[in-house]
Amino acid sequence: MSRLEAFDKALLAIVRRLREASRSDPSPIGAFEVGVGIASGPAFVGTIRSADRRIWTALGHRVGAAPVRPLVPSGG
Repeated sequence: MSRLEAFDKALLAIVRRLREASRSDPSPIGAFEVGVGIASGPAFVGTIRSADRRIWTALGHRVGAAPVRPLVPSGG
């Protein structure tokens, strides 16, 4: 298995596990979606706080350039 194939397999497992967790223990603020994009370059990564929650995000030119594609068909 190539490194890229191993990376795809790991991301797929993460997305599936997060979806399972969302179904088995629903968030009080509603469901969440998971997307994955890959690009390289400088970016600011961290949490942004609002009055009632923290949001983890990445900001920067390359962040917007990263393609986000479905890794798991909708529903599983």
